Amino acid sequence: MSQRLKWLLKIALSGLILWLVATRIDWPELWGVLRAVRYPVLGLSFLALFVQQFLMVVTWRLVIRQMSGEVSLGAVLYSHLVGNFYGTLLPSTLGIDVIRALSLQKFGARVADAAATLVTTRAIGFSALFFLAGWAYFFPASREMALRFAPALLLSFGVFLCCLAAVAWPHFLSPAEAAFRKLGAERLARIVADVRRAFSLSFRSGEGIALVFALSVVYQFLGVFVAYLLGVSVGASATIDAFLFVVPAVTILTAIPISVAGLGVREGSFVVLLGQVGVPAESALSISLLFFLQALFLAFLGGAVHWAVSLGRTKPAVPQ
Repeated sequence: MSQRLKWLLKIALSGLILWLVATRIDWPELWGVLRAVRYPVLGLSFLALFVQQFLMVVTWRLVIRQMSGEVSLGAVLYSHLVGNFYGTLLPSTLGIDVIRALSLQKFGARVADAAATLVTTRAIGFSALFFLAGWAYFFPASREMALRFAPALLLSFGVFLCCLAAVAWPHFLSPAEAAFRKLGAERLARIVADVRRAFSLSFRSGEGIALVFALSVVYQFLGVFVAYLLGVSVGASATIDAFLFVVPAVTILTAIPISVAGLGVREGSFVVLLGQVGVPAESALSISLLFFLQALFLAFLGGAVHWAVSLGRTKPAVPQ
């Protein structure tokens, strides 16, 4: 299938889902929800977002140090922000990691090593996110809600177990690699091999895994808290328990490269999942739009940093 056809299919899918969402929306009501946004709470969500992004950078740097040596915090932060800038409109949120790996190469890191650390960081991050979803289930008040989100919770738990097994025992992926080679899917086999290599090289001690996992739990909870604050800012009645179930499902679905920048998939997921706990479609869509607004803001911030750094590198020397 040609690249152009793939893009057309993704655009069509995004458009179809957005149209289906639009048919469920009372547009005057949506406008009323957006006009009534509580800006102090929205500002607090941005503050939590900045803290979360910084913790993500610190976590990624820890993985890099475990695998390939010292890299400055500034270099990792710059690569993270540039990834936000260039990767926001890619078909999958995972595309951001590709840009980050290429950017880190400018600071002396090998692309393969940078990619390996990002794969490991992403897997542990997903594990932490799904750990939070499972942990919420043990609260009696959340169990009834968990039944409503049973499919999403089962998916989350399955991904959590796979990520945990792959990190703790990289050879867990060997059968999948062998199966793809037997089927002649060499490209998929190489991807699995690269991921297995990433997990086997990234950590030399259990303490390193434990520290990265703990930090991942914190920044993933902050991501859930950001979504909850967005809900509060638009007057949604959903508790933070609901977002502990919703955010992992939305994260996984938008990571699948089947749409353009997650458009449609993100909006539809929020509307359907939050609708299970009584959140009106207009409020759920408002949360999704504000979520995307934050992603665009991070992209703008990354673009500004990239432009400033590029300008500093190309600035002509002042004659002495």
